[in-house]
Amino acid sequence: SPQARPHQPIHPCGWGTAMAERLRVLTYNIRREGPEVDAGDSWEHRRQAVVDLLRGSGASIIGLQEVRPGQLAFLAASLSPEYTHVGEGRDTDRSGEACPVFVRSREFQVARSETVWISPTPEVPGSKHPGAHCPRVVTCTALRRPAGGTLFCLNTHLDHAGLNVPAPDFVVQAEQADAVCRLADRFCGAAPCP
Repeated sequence: SPQARPHQPIHPCGWGTAMAERLRVLTYNIRREGPEVDAGDSWEHRRQAVVDLLRGSGASIIGLQEVRPGQLAFLAASLSPEYTHVGEGRDTDRSGEACPVFVRSREFQVARSETVWISPTPEVPGSKHPGAHCPRVVTCTALRRPAGGTLFCLNTHLDHAGLNVPAPDFVVQAEQADAVCRLADRFCGAAPCP
């Protein structure tokens, strides 16, 4: 059976060894809101359980996936003022499914945030990677501790295109992962790491 591992110290850019500390981060695909085969799985039936899980996690940073606008509004209202959030939807008007980042307000200040699309034109809302089923976004955040130091956090949800093919053919996911790495370099490049 799997065993829980203790949290490991992190050494984020600009914090250095002396400022290393334990940090609890949670990523969670809340599953989009929409028709369900089993009515008990509907968002209305699970939304309070999601809030309870997020609150009970004790996480300083929470990255969510498959979050529709109505879900985001509910979560933002339910988690405020303890958490603030950033992130926009993937559609051309910046609505639609999002990958928001929720940050515990007393621990971090959002110094900078940006939503970019995993595509050859990351600044174009609604753009998508060739071969992808739908547009995908990366929510990039620069978080600052009150005592100083910056932590970069990126949250995304890669495309499901190609998931039913043999492993060597995961071209879309591999290319998207590579694109996310390039976007991370671009976003984080302004602050050198020790």
